[in-house]
Amino acid sequence: MSLKMKVMGIVFLLILLMHGVPFLIPLSTQSVGTPEKVFDNSQWISVDGVDLHYRLWIPEQTIHDPIVYIHGLGGSTFSWRENIDPFVEEGFPVVALDLPAFGYSSRKTGLIHSQGNRSRWVFGLLDDLENRGRIKKSQGYHLVGHSMGGGVITAMALNRPYDIQSLTYVAGAVMNEPPRTRKILSYPPIKRMVGVLGERIFFRENRLEGVLESAYGRRISEDELRGYLDPLREPGTGRAWGDLMTTTTSFRKEEIQEIAIPSLLIWGEEDAWISLNEGIRLEEALQNSQLVIIEESGHCPMETDSDEFNQRLLEYLSDFSS
Repeated sequence: MSLKMKVMGIVFLLILLMHGVPFLIPLSTQSVGTPEKVFDNSQWISVDGVDLHYRLWIPEQTIHDPIVYIHGLGGSTFSWRENIDPFVEEGFPVVALDLPAFGYSSRKTGLIHSQGNRSRWVFGLLDDLENRGRIKKSQGYHLVGHSMGGGVITAMALNRPYDIQSLTYVAGAVMNEPPRTRKILSYPPIKRMVGVLGERIFFRENRLEGVLESAYGRRISEDELRGYLDPLREPGTGRAWGDLMTTTTSFRKEEIQEIAIPSLLIWGEEDAWISLNEGIRLEEALQNSQLVIIEESGHCPMETDSDEFNQRLLEYLSDFSS
């Protein structure tokens, strides 16, 4: 056999392996039904066939319109654990939810995780809570989005601005372009490999610990690690993240410039994930915004510098009537 034929044979074999091996490695499948109650106030709702996990806190006396917390990539309702009580004590109802593929919400495959769809899922939850009399808005919701969640509140502002009283971007990832490799990631064997790598490498304690310490800008505790790791180990996460990585969307500057809703931007000075320059760029694009910088803070100031974060947000929201 000639050398050329041998090389062609090796290449052919490698192609077969690339196509086949990812499908030979087992992935967890989506669990049937909803998980057992994970928090005292855990609740689920189906919106457009997608099960959403959410938590609701109602003050003894409601004085203000509701705050809605939307987490970032890899986050969940756990991400806001330090930002509940001070606001409930001031008379704000608080809603926090897990987006699909995160926390304890659906791991349904085949979903398009565009910011427009996420906007519809969140509004579906809020509309249901209002219709059932669980919450009531007067002037509009106060939306707070961290990192990827900044894109969600942007979509909500563009879709239904009349229902929103204020926006708060916490290290908001809004104008980040989707990865140029998205077309490659959409290729079924590669997409499958994303799920395999997630479940077998990325969603592991030692790997996630390094990621969180980079986001926090400090060492993390065991409770913080478990709070992020346990949801990522929910059945079907790897498969769902294959869809997530290939369908997420962002916004053009021209779209953001349409938003006139009062907006607060809270940024960690030492954010290594979404730089302060991105915060300045976003402030310039929004019509009615102000930027607050928390010194020596990283990507998750609502967790690592919660006292200052809560104070800054409370001061800002106190200017709004309900």
